[in-house]
Amino acid sequence: MLAVLILGIFLAGGALIFLRVLPTLLALPGMALAIAVTSVPPWGQLADQGLRGSLPAIAAAGGEIAGTVINDGALMLHVAYVTLMAGAMVAVFLEKSGVTARVIGVTAELSGDNPLGVSIVMMLLVALLFTTLGGLGAIVMIGTVVLPVLQAIGVPPLTAASSFLFGISIGGILNPLNWSVYKEVLGLELSTVQDFALPLAFFAALAGILFLFVESVREPGGSLRESLRGLAAFPALALTWARVLPRMLTSPAGGDLPSAVYLTAVLPVLLVVVLGMGPLAAFLVSLLYGYLALGRRRSARLLTQSVVEGLVAVAPATALLMGLGMLLKALWHPSVRAALEPGMSAVAPQGPLGYFCLFALAAPLALYRGPLNIWGLGFGLTGILHATGAIPPSAIMAALLSVGQIQGICDPTNTHNVWTASFAGVTTRQILVKTLFWAWGLGLVGLAMACVKYY
Repeated sequence: MLAVLILGIFLAGGALIFLRVLPTLLALPGMALAIAVTSVPPWGQLADQGLRGSLPAIAAAGGEIAGTVINDGALMLHVAYVTLMAGAMVAVFLEKSGVTARVIGVTAELSGDNPLGVSIVMMLLVALLFTTLGGLGAIVMIGTVVLPVLQAIGVPPLTAASSFLFGISIGGILNPLNWSVYKEVLGLELSTVQDFALPLAFFAALAGILFLFVESVREPGGSLRESLRGLAAFPALALTWARVLPRMLTSPAGGDLPSAVYLTAVLPVLLVVVLGMGPLAAFLVSLLYGYLALGRRRSARLLTQSVVEGLVAVAPATALLMGLGMLLKALWHPSVRAALEPGMSAVAPQGPLGYFCLFALAAPLALYRGPLNIWGLGFGLTGILHATGAIPPSAIMAALLSVGQIQGICDPTNTHNVWTASFAGVTTRQILVKTLFWAWGLGLVGLAMACVKYY
């Protein structure tokens, strides 16, 4: 009964968000409290004790909910939202100082009349970066450059945001840090994870390219002929960028802006990758560097404006992250995992057809922190399925990695989806509707590969 209530809360919360009845930043803490209230107090035992005898246990459960779910949950992702604030400060600085406008101008000059080719190159470049990077800080530092460039050359904001998320997801498939999670949880050899991740990343890149191609045909003024021409020209465009872009950005052609200030746009990435600095420190160091590099043009007013406007810009995302932390704390409570374990064991498939059908149909449960979302109940589900022995550990890894692309690209509760949507001027629901078909299709391809490899 408790498992049904928990799944019902998931479905109700997801429906309220999807139908725009309730904003995500209110729905998440509401779901957290509903799950906690139904799961934490031992309602079955309290029913026999009467109201007076139950009051101490109810008070204790209330204290646990207040302390663990609300208080600890709101602070759980504090590193993420403080990093978000610092990244927003750098983004405002780049805009107010004129760096962003110069980068956009140079990129637009290089891109010519081939926005499709530029979009593909950008998506693959983002994927390359995220084979080593991860976390919201890296997403903010790269997105503040990539998204304005795409929109400046005529890519619609929703398409730009979606392609950026595709790039992040492709890179995540190939990120060794993610491989190590599956290796440790399921006791797999690293080579087993690699052998599945590499072809999945190829199909993910293909899905992203097809997505961009279809969108370029469908957008106003688009045509099949022009899109095919842009698709064929993107390799040459990538080579041109690699040769010309660094030289143009460091030239003094950007008016009276010092050449050194342009390094601010990529300095956070360099500090993280080369020096191993944390994203929060990298953003703050980059903000200070950019301020000093402006030379005569620097002013305390510009720095103050960057800090204040950056904080204001990410206030909604910060509230959402607090609610998300509460939901995660509620989902990770032992009573929730114990309630779901029997049902998960009962529905474990016994062969390749059952495996494919189960995860293909259940794939949307990776959304809204559902049972197939590794940042919701996914890690607990992994342990439950592994314990039943009905599914090979390698197939469990393949299923979660495959359907996880729906979560990585589409999920409105992702911190990176929230930031990307906010920065691009669209909504997370629009991104979900635009990308779900492609991400679900990619998941089906991954499940089909798993059936061939592991059954």
